Amino acid sequence: QCDAGKILEVRYAADGQSAMIIFPEREFRLDRASAASGAPYTNGRTTLSSKGDEAFLEENKTVTFANCKQTK
Repeated sequence: QCDAGKILEVRYAADGQSAMIIFPEREFRLDRASAASGAPYTNGRTTLSSKGDEAFLEENKTVTFANCKQTK
């Protein structure tokens, strides 16, 4: 669950080296990038970052999903 009632579905690879972003209309893979904090995944255009139990998705340098928290 994210701000504005948005839902961000992410599926992580077992080895943690990639993440699949799943939207109703499309799916795409982000590869793990090195970073000092958080766990960023990127494809050069879209970036998924997390810190603690929060995450955000940035597309073309614009945050499109903010303050996302994991639900079970």
